[in-house]
Amino acid sequence: RGLPIGFFSIGGNGWGHTPVKRVLDFIRCATDGFVSVRLQSDFEYLTSCGIKCRYYTDVVLSAIYEIDQVCPSERNVLALSIHKRLGRIFFPVIWALSFFSGRKIVFVKTHREGSPYNYEFLPLRQSKRIFSHVINDPISSLTQMHDWKFVVSPKLHLGVAALSCGAVFYGNEGKNKVK
Repeated sequence: RGLPIGFFSIGGNGWGHTPVKRVLDFIRCATDGFVSVRLQSDFEYLTSCGIKCRYYTDVVLSAIYEIDQVCPSERNVLALSIHKRLGRIFFPVIWALSFFSGRKIVFVKTHREGSPYNYEFLPLRQSKRIFSHVINDPISSLTQMHDWKFVVSPKLHLGVAALSCGAVFYGNEGKNKVK
């Protein structure tokens, strides 16, 4: 509605830092008195620089509190969000792991159906132990994440959401911020 919106990251992804003074000067000139931040440390820093701001917790970390879900007594699902090239290479090994260990394996696609991004591996056939999940709805996905014991993905937000549900996360092939 005519409000200016600016997104800033001071650092991140291991590629150095945005010049802090330039960002602070821009915020002072462009915000017209309103800044929101997702980290308590950013709130404290900007406040110490004389910038009025509001603190909202990280929505990914706190998303689990939006659903009423009891943690299952036994987590038995390995969740994989991997590139098609890795899936094609490792699927026979993954299938054998599932068959011999009895562990359920879910392949996760983080982009909605119909998205132009179509690089994540999903199995052609599914079974009781090997199946797929496409994240179309955050509530149903968070509910399903309660069954996940271990997550392998290059996706930071998938990993953080799974961590908030109590799963172990391993960031593979991702950018520095995922590792």
